[in-house]
Amino acid sequence: MKNLNIFYKTLIISCLSILAFNAANAQARLGFKGGMNLTKFDIDQVETQNLSRAAFGVFGEVPLTSNVGISTEINYSNEGSAYNNNPLIDETRVSYLEIPVLANIYLSNSWIRPKIFGGPSMSFLMNAENEMIDGSTVDIEDNYKENEIGAVLGAGIDFKITGENYLILDARYDLGLSELDNVDIGTFKNRGFRFNVGFSFPVSSY
Repeated sequence: MKNLNIFYKTLIISCLSILAFNAANAQARLGFKGGMNLTKFDIDQVETQNLSRAAFGVFGEVPLTSNVGISTEINYSNEGSAYNNNPLIDETRVSYLEIPVLANIYLSNSWIRPKIFGGPSMSFLMNAENEMIDGSTVDIEDNYKENEIGAVLGAGIDFKITGENYLILDARYDLGLSELDNVDIGTFKNRGFRFNVGFSFPVSSY
């Protein structure tokens, strides 16, 4: 897992470098998104339920061709899980600073631009807590690893509003690839869907 962690960090840093280089030579775009997570933990022998929490962030994108672009996002992502029949814990809430690097494939270049996208992500733990059945909260940050690696796969539509400004709608699946906890209890990974609304605008040209 350590080698995989290093690989993902190297891949993301390389993609960010490529993005920065291309941004100086192409029509880059900036934007912001906000949406809702539906997440739960994949834990051995524990029944979990989806937990709804907010996510928001900013992003930049540069085109590689007329139909392909590469983007990176910086998101504050509130995640976690609820539980079935847990006698002590009602839900676990975790928050991450998430940095995915995504390849975007646009299926048309009209005022409506359907797209599919995917790529790796690296997340950095900001906080973690349990909400107990009695309503109290317990800090459990020390039980979680400082970062998580994962993969993102999704689809969406960009709607041209005025000029080169776009309204963005997308949905994605976040697949956690690394174990979340510092305690060896078997499989303990993130799973979740996210639904976003956003806006993007051009910032440079040739």
